[in-house]
Amino acid sequence: MVSSNNILSYNCSHNAATCYLKDGKIDWFIEEERVSRKKHDHRPYLSLVDGVRRVDDIDLALHTTLHHSDEPELADRVLNFTCELIQKAKGKPNFMDCSAEHHLHHAALAFYNSGFEDAACLIVDGAGAYVDGGGHEVETIYKASYPHSFEKIYQRAVPWYKGSTLTDYTIGIGFVYAGISEYLGFGTLGCGKLMGLAPYGKEDPNVKPFLVDGEVDETLWERDPNGVKFKPYGDVSPANLAWRCQKDFETYMIALIKKASEVSNNIVLSGGCALNCVANYEYLKHLPEDAKLYVEPVSSDAGTAAGMAMYGWRNLTKSTEIYPLKDLYWGTQHEILL
Repeated sequence: MVSSNNILSYNCSHNAATCYLKDGKIDWFIEEERVSRKKHDHRPYLSLVDGVRRVDDIDLALHTTLHHSDEPELADRVLNFTCELIQKAKGKPNFMDCSAEHHLHHAALAFYNSGFEDAACLIVDGAGAYVDGGGHEVETIYKASYPHSFEKIYQRAVPWYKGSTLTDYTIGIGFVYAGISEYLGFGTLGCGKLMGLAPYGKEDPNVKPFLVDGEVDETLWERDPNGVKFKPYGDVSPANLAWRCQKDFETYMIALIKKASEVSNNIVLSGGCALNCVANYEYLKHLPEDAKLYVEPVSSDAGTAAGMAMYGWRNLTKSTEIYPLKDLYWGTQHEILL
């Protein structure tokens, strides 16, 4: 039987991170960019080295990657590195690949941090794991309850990703936002700058809506060697384009939140799209009566490292203990000398 007291987990995707779970609680959590000083770093080497030296024992090591990454061989390299690192320092723990459950890991972190006994977990991002039937998950709603039940109520997957051999393509709202961020020069991971630009814009009849009848207007996008990209259609104000993108993003997300509220009055939100704090505030104005909304602070892919560990621990122990998030510091406790 696998011992479950001490779990090390890490993710190989943008915003890589390493997490150590001890007796069901996060003992420490390190995002790679904090030690490598490379924004959104996707190679968790330094966080693994820094993390492993801090712990006494590792019973189980969990890892995940996104298979549409720019470095498909990265996961194998990091896994070999991790195996050698841990075996030299801590013996031979069990290793497990959890790459097929990207949205589930986002949901697990948000649900277990929320303090809710049960909830509808809404996960929305640019693209998650590859799913049966083709494409990558972009929207998922789970019905969650303790200790580890995550029933998939709704999911949408789209084949937009780099290297796809499919001639057709569709995109989710997360990639719409990332695509406009890329078009305006902020990069696909610079969506916070797009959010910051939006208030400087206004409604402009020259800017086409990104939604048609509540769905993404795919005529504004075209296939590209790197996936899909926005098709410019005239000289439009960047600020006004950002304003339109933000408003349509909010409209789309509000519809999804209402869909999630049909599953439970307790709603948790995670995935990259949950990082849009302007939209998060707007949702409060549209929540159904008696509904409660928890937005996971660590909604980037870094959070999947922690969610993976939490979900794994609950599966092994069947524990129903609730540990709501109390603060955002997951690290060594330091005594403050006054």
